[in-house]
Amino acid sequence: MKYTVVISENMHKPEKYAIFNQQNWDKPSLIEQVQIRIKDGWIPCGGVSFGTHEDFERPVWAQAMLKNDEEE
Repeated sequence: MKYTVVISENMHKPEKYAIFNQQNWDKPSLIEQVQIRIKDGWIPCGGVSFGTHEDFERPVWAQAMLKNDEEE
């Protein structure tokens, strides 16, 4: 079984950030990231959390997720 925590600074709005020449590229919101992982076989575990994270300057939203790994 695999475990991950998905984090995002916004719950439902895309986050604006830039890389190289992609100045208006949007980072998926928490809801979008969770939906992407559900389609890939991940299952949400518990509820959504809101709190600080050492890599961000402001609080973030987080969702723990599990995935059964047939290779184990």
